[in-house]
Amino acid sequence: TIQKLNTGAPIPAIGFATWQDNEAQEPAVIAALKAGYHHIDTVRIYGTEPAVSAAIKHSGVPRSNIFIMTKL
Repeated sequence: TIQKLNTGAPIPAIGFATWQDNEAQEPAVIAALKAGYHHIDTVRIYGTEPAVSAAIKHSGVPRSNIFIMTKL
């Protein structure tokens, strides 16, 4: 399911959530992106942003096709 933002941009309604296990993050996010998840949910306190960034670079999915949501 796709939702539209106020800007009109479509965002997937279901995202892939990251968690505190930093070692597992990069391969998990790569697998999620390859499976079709293009909405990644992070939490700043978990510190997963570097692994998520690396996963996006290595996934082959264009960054312009991915939404990243971060809770502060």
